Amino acid sequence: MNKRRVSWLFACVSAPVLSSAGWAQEAPAAAVPNAGPTPQTSSTIAEVVVTANKRSENVQKVPISIDSITAQALAQTGVTTTSDLAQAVAGLTLQSSFNGLQPHIRGIGTTAISSGNESSVATYLDGVYIAAMSGAMMELANIEQVDVLKGPQGTLFGRNATGGLVMVRTKDPSHDFHMNASLTYGNYNTGSGSLYVTDGITDNVAADFSLYGLYQGEGYGTNLRTGTEVYKSREYAARTKWLFTPNDSTKIRLALDSSETNNNGLATYTELPSIPLSIGPGPTLASQRPDLAPYVAAGALPGNLPVGQPSYNTPSNPWDINNYYDPKWLFRDRGASLQIDEDFDFARLTSITAYRQTRKSTYYGVTPTPINFEGAGWNDLGRQTSQEVQLASRPSSPISWVAGLYYLNARIGYQPFIINGASLAPLQQLSFEDKQTTDAGAAYGQATVPIFDSTHLTVGLRYSVERKSIVGDTLLEFLPPLQSLDAATGLTNAHKTWDKLTYRFALDHQFTDHILGYVSYNTGFKSGVYQTIPPGGPNAQPVNPETLDAYEVGVKSDLFDRRLRLNAATFLYKYREIQVNVFNNTTALTINGARAQIYGLDLDMIAKPVENLTVNFGTELIHDRFQSFPNGQVINPVPLADGGGTVYSSGNLAGKRIPFTPDTTIKFGVDYVVPMSVGDFTLSLSYSYNNGWYFSPDNSVGQGAYSLLNSQVTWALPDHHTEVSIWGKNLTNKDYATFFITAANPGGFEERTLGPPRTFGITLRYRT
Repeated sequence: MNKRRVSWLFACVSAPVLSSAGWAQEAPAAAVPNAGPTPQTSSTIAEVVVTANKRSENVQKVPISIDSITAQALAQTGVTTTSDLAQAVAGLTLQSSFNGLQPHIRGIGTTAISSGNESSVATYLDGVYIAAMSGAMMELANIEQVDVLKGPQGTLFGRNATGGLVMVRTKDPSHDFHMNASLTYGNYNTGSGSLYVTDGITDNVAADFSLYGLYQGEGYGTNLRTGTEVYKSREYAARTKWLFTPNDSTKIRLALDSSETNNNGLATYTELPSIPLSIGPGPTLASQRPDLAPYVAAGALPGNLPVGQPSYNTPSNPWDINNYYDPKWLFRDRGASLQIDEDFDFARLTSITAYRQTRKSTYYGVTPTPINFEGAGWNDLGRQTSQEVQLASRPSSPISWVAGLYYLNARIGYQPFIINGASLAPLQQLSFEDKQTTDAGAAYGQATVPIFDSTHLTVGLRYSVERKSIVGDTLLEFLPPLQSLDAATGLTNAHKTWDKLTYRFALDHQFTDHILGYVSYNTGFKSGVYQTIPPGGPNAQPVNPETLDAYEVGVKSDLFDRRLRLNAATFLYKYREIQVNVFNNTTALTINGARAQIYGLDLDMIAKPVENLTVNFGTELIHDRFQSFPNGQVINPVPLADGGGTVYSSGNLAGKRIPFTPDTTIKFGVDYVVPMSVGDFTLSLSYSYNNGWYFSPDNSVGQGAYSLLNSQVTWALPDHHTEVSIWGKNLTNKDYATFFITAANPGGFEERTLGPPRTFGITLRYRT
């Protein structure tokens, strides 16, 4: 980075501003250790408590860039699932696909779509790491708070927290009876409801129960070939948590959850309008492929199947498709966790034991045409068991410290993965089964020591050991009359072990009671992984782990008697062995992309200039480039006159942008409360802007700039229990991609899946 850019970045944080915490303005007053009572009024910004250092702290005292969003702020912003979080957090992009949720923070994330690969941005639910990317897609009904930590968190949270964390925290049960209920009805004949109930069972036992369901009666689009509605969802989620307090020093939390999502939109793909297919109406299979005559004669292939004529297959409605196959996507997730906290005179001991089980079933038309050319489907089964034990200092300790041990066992794989269609001829079907197992252990510790007046040094270390193994095989099934050639091939049985020391150094200084400055250096790594589409064969070799060195300078401030929270940070990342996805025929491969450099600026602001008015603003500016990528995949579209489709070649991608990394993201929100005799009216408006990102490392395919506008009017009745909201999302009806696929199947093609169109409705809430 040249000196001018360095000067620009550091100048941006020389004033009392910093990165984060802007959407948590409505958090209830919370006790912060040693902070003393702080009055909360409608004209001041509330304190926010986070557990980024695995202990409760005021977010403005933590030398980490954090966006913390309360349940109320999520509702006012129109965020109902983790897939919507990018609308409330600058610098966060979220890709939703049949593989699940793939977050990217400041350009760090994963593009891989194969089973067994984990995200470079870790997702936690009540302190439990979620290994499966589909498991990161969760509804946010009846939760307490969502915290997004930016930058590597490799010390306290370990592997696969290279880019940061998304931490979802649910409510704890109460001994007092409370009930929250809501009913919603919107366009596309969509109804949803949620219920939360909590109460004391005995003097030392309290419990809660949360239930959520959604039924979408009409899809956003239609499969023009079959008439089936697409982009259509049905889902439910249930949670219960039990709190046991056998004595004053012990807390035991038992949590159980179950969810199911049936959303065919996650497997709905449409051809990009700008790239013609090489497959379409025209010459028949029999005339184009005389070598397939025996299979046509045997009735295994239709001789009149039209192939080989270049065409466009882009419906006028962006949410429509025209595909031989109807898409399907069903995901089930089950989990249980047991957290035990025991307070001693000198420390708190915490144990978190968890088990999760997932099952995903998917089918979709690989080639976006109404011709039976190629389809794919799979069952993706996974389970994970984890155990963490940590010991943390008491709030009164002059040195804040935490130490712990962590273990994860995760198994996930295809049972099976199937590809079929005319493109495989003379094969009738290609299938494979595999299972990738992860055994990961770690020991960690971190301490914050006062070294001067109002100055603290934080040092953290984590040593991780991880073993990955894979077993699997591939089965070739031939068309008649060649069934005798059916065979299993590419038998796989391999394993590899990595170890890594990650660390954190941070220096923070409290300039005044309300201004904190800090500098930090953090490292992180994402583990290596084996190929699973298909399994790697007898000589399977995993891709290398990716690593990150991150430098950050930031300031956090509460100004004007806590009417203005203004935060800023600059960062510089050195990113190595980047795991990127490439496609080749019927395979999806992950390769290492050498190295890249990322630097940028975070700005976040929350202001209450007058009573009852809250304004939020946040932006992130990023400059990202591959510095070395000598053998990257280059996609070359073929003009319609030359046959359409795409061809792939190899090239040097140095200087290209990193996938899923926009230069600029902006969030903006306004909430204004109008008190009236019939109740309070809250007018909410939220706006998010993304200037676009590339999907492919060669920057040939991607999403252009787009904006999303949400609005809501809420009437809170004078009884203080009932609310009615009229809301709208994506009011400009923008069609924007959440994921792409680039494929080198015969002829090649590019396709995308979309986010929701304009939706609107009414919600009734009742609280006790």
